[in-house]
Amino acid sequence: TRIPESEQQRILLELLIALQHAVDLDSVLAHMLAAITNELDFANAVVALVDQEQQVLQPWMSQNKEHKTAVLLERPQVSLFETSDPLVAVLTSGEFTHLDLSSQFGYRHGLAVPMHWGVLPIGILLVDLAGRENDVEECATLITISEHTAVTIGMMQTRRRLARDSAVQEERAR
Repeated sequence: TRIPESEQQRILLELLIALQHAVDLDSVLAHMLAAITNELDFANAVVALVDQEQQVLQPWMSQNKEHKTAVLLERPQVSLFETSDPLVAVLTSGEFTHLDLSSQFGYRHGLAVPMHWGVLPIGILLVDLAGRENDVEECATLITISEHTAVTIGMMQTRRRLARDSAVQEERAR
């Protein structure tokens, strides 16, 4: 069912407030996935984050579970990050078979959104559009949600890296 634009804006605002108060990556992902599935009423959504140090796509996460072991970020997975354009596609088509989305998640139509913080790949958000694939406004809302979530995650990862680097420098100074 289509969510009115004013309701989408309210959901987005509430998510942004929740993201500002999130204390860790798990809570960020939980807020994002809850907004998509509970508030916007999409049947399913999954997200996988990129481990920058090991260059792997971490396990796919939905609201309550992990779905798959991590996979190395090699071709063709990296090709999803070479564009910031979301891909609205039939997920059973050949270009997505390397992610095994149709058998793993049961999606027939979906939105694949590469999540970036600047040029840094953060993750991939996949949303089962199930009958709503032609709704441009709802797809735009999903893209906005993924963009704001990617910024939050990128800032968290940067703060964590800076704290770790600072601790190393302090230890070396002793």
